[in-house]
Amino acid sequence: MCLRDPTERWTNEKLGFLVDLFPQICEVFILNGVDQYHPTLAPTEPKHLPYWYPTLLLNLDIKKALPAEGVKFLFTRLQTKVIKNGRYDLEVVVMDEGGDVVALSHHVCFIVGAERNTSARRKPDAVKL
Repeated sequence: MCLRDPTERWTNEKLGFLVDLFPQICEVFILNGVDQYHPTLAPTEPKHLPYWYPTLLLNLDIKKALPAEGVKFLFTRLQTKVIKNGRYDLEVVVMDEGGDVVALSHHVCFIVGAERNTSARRKPDAVKL
């Protein structure tokens, strides 16, 4: 993975952003194995899924400091072990170009309907005295 701006590089300060930037593993199961991020899907048939995946917990353990000037490329590997009852866990391993582990991250995420994130917020009723 590299940043869009060719002059920008991954630094230790950007690792938190990197580990929270990933395709949702659950969507592959929902789409029956079709990868919605694959370029062969026709843009005329967008696959908008009705789910939101808020992060409940995110741990980040930096194993190797990146050089002060940063690095252009980092590799991430994702794995989930359990998807059950509206939650899933996620392990993210970040490696540099040499294959050394730079960081480990573990997430616990909810799987909820997208309307929970897009619906209008209710205002609490005024307290009557």
